[in-house]
Amino acid sequence: IKVGEPKLLMSGAEALAVGALLSGMKFYAAYPMTPASPIMHFLAEVGPKFGVAVVQAEDEIAAMNMVIGASYAGVRAATGTSGGGFDLMHEAFGLAAMLETPAVVFLSQRGGPSTGLPTETEQADLSSALSPSHGEYPHAVIAPYSIEDGLYAAAKAFNIAEKYQVPVVVATDLYFNESLSTVDDVDWSKFKAERGELVTSPVIWEEYKRYKLTDSGISPRTIPGVPGGMHVATSDEHDERGDIITDRHLPEVRRAMHEKRMKKIKLIEEEMEPPVFAGSSDRKELLITWGSTAMPVLDLLKARRDLSALIFRDLYPLNKEAALKALGGGGALVDVEVNYAGQLAAYLRRELGIDVDRKVLRWWGEPFSVDELAELV
Repeated sequence: IKVGEPKLLMSGAEALAVGALLSGMKFYAAYPMTPASPIMHFLAEVGPKFGVAVVQAEDEIAAMNMVIGASYAGVRAATGTSGGGFDLMHEAFGLAAMLETPAVVFLSQRGGPSTGLPTETEQADLSSALSPSHGEYPHAVIAPYSIEDGLYAAAKAFNIAEKYQVPVVVATDLYFNESLSTVDDVDWSKFKAERGELVTSPVIWEEYKRYKLTDSGISPRTIPGVPGGMHVATSDEHDERGDIITDRHLPEVRRAMHEKRMKKIKLIEEEMEPPVFAGSSDRKELLITWGSTAMPVLDLLKARRDLSALIFRDLYPLNKEAALKALGGGGALVDVEVNYAGQLAAYLRRELGIDVDRKVLRWWGEPFSVDELAELV
């Protein structure tokens, strides 16, 4: 779009909703919780025009389970909440992982713990997004860093969820959801739906194995109504047909099924993009950040030629090789995020063995301004 021509103006919440619509989402269930509520408000008004069923559930537990049911039935489905609601969704999040049923959760962070700061921003739920529920299983975490990127992050989340049959978290916060920005040139090629191993033609029931052991770990998925595709879907550990295992089959079947699911982590990692680099290669400091904090960081770089930044957008599973390469090149490493503990820095240390030189943090409900960052780095 050229200067002087009409531009798209949208909030972060609207970008996530529009991205979901463009990705073919047909079901959205949520319980109102700031700052995720604007996603539901927008979809409740616009969604039905695109054939989307929008449900206000009685609580977050119900919303997450409704999403699993809708996805099991064959439609792209999502929910949205904040930290406290996501806590309630953890058990069902693990259910989606065990059922190998796609699901997308828009996690909109605010100050915590408990009720915390309902109308203020924070980035303190990264650790929760990286390891929700209990046990080990594949999932993904994506954190858009601009309003436009919110469109693409939603699209990628649905594709990852369906291709690998896993739950996916799209992590934002109040600052992101309620910020307004113009969007110039939308890359429409990023909204191509990739549905993965979805079987819609009749199969032979005696031969069909919903959780078939494969080299990739991805099994053929059917939806209700496909002739011959009947199977057991359960939260218990199960065999290839979905039947609950007994103690007699415990070591062999459990080992094989768990390894099958965990294989998908490596495949998802290969789809995760390297951190986004911005700024000068001849730098004194390299700012490491994620999510909405990238917005003031990128503005700062316009005036500071002695700085550069790495924005970690595709957070889990982390593309380790690409991240290590991007972190090289000299300059002090400075962690910039809106939480007390420096959760991104801790995550990178765990995954890559890299320590930052210092941290620039805040945790009192307000995002960084460009002027404040200029004084701190």
